[in-house]
Amino acid sequence: MPRTASILLCCVYIAVVSVALYGLFYAWHYDDPFITYRYATNLVRGAGFVYNTGERVLSTTSPLFAVLLSGIGALGVDIPIAANVIGCISVAAGGLCLWDIGHRWRLPLVAWAGALLYPTSLLLHVTLSSETPLYLALCLAAFAAYYRASYTLCALACGLAVLTRGDGILVAVIMGALFVWHAPLGARRAESDGPSQRAVVRDRDIRRHCSGLGPTRLALLWCAATCDTSGQARSGSDGDEHTVCRRCHQVHHKLVERFTATSN
Repeated sequence: MPRTASILLCCVYIAVVSVALYGLFYAWHYDDPFITYRYATNLVRGAGFVYNTGERVLSTTSPLFAVLLSGIGALGVDIPIAANVIGCISVAAGGLCLWDIGHRWRLPLVAWAGALLYPTSLLLHVTLSSETPLYLALCLAAFAAYYRASYTLCALACGLAVLTRGDGILVAVIMGALFVWHAPLGARRAESDGPSQRAVVRDRDIRRHCSGLGPTRLALLWCAATCDTSGQARSGSDGDEHTVCRRCHQVHHKLVERFTATSN
């Protein structure tokens, strides 16, 4: 497929998914992100990066999200609405990154499953007004860039993920370890292989590296990655919102248990 057509399809996918999600969840909010909203509001008002004026205390878990919201808020956009818009676009971008990773692995079923199923995740929906979708999109972008051998973009995505949430340092460490591990091997192959052979070996290494992650380890990684997300979801207000979040977590827990049992 021509490069221009691919870019156009990606833009259409992000636009369609973002509009659909915003249309469904434009009024969705829960209490935890309002801490970050207040930091953004104070930045817009000129009070500085503070929760209470005159108190230099960092109580937000997402400095980058607060700064991003303040920039949009300075244009006159309502900050909670801006947060939902960023969340919807981030979910779409995450699905696109999963599609790209599957495409690089030459596993079209995996690629389409990621593109279609990721935006329908209930766990993502209940965190749309927070920094979680942005954080996950940046983490997925780091992996996608790594498998494309775009190491500068990978490093940039890792850095932004760390600024979005402190635990993003784990992704940066993993990416750095993979790069250090594979760099000497790539240098030796560059000396012995021709250009065409290098491309074949690179694609084979990607598939071998991915197939080395067994179903059990994938389940554990998914469980670990979503524990914090579901924890944030449960921190919402009481009532129907809390019930929905709890049910989402219970369904996810049962799915992980079943997947782990069948894979072993």
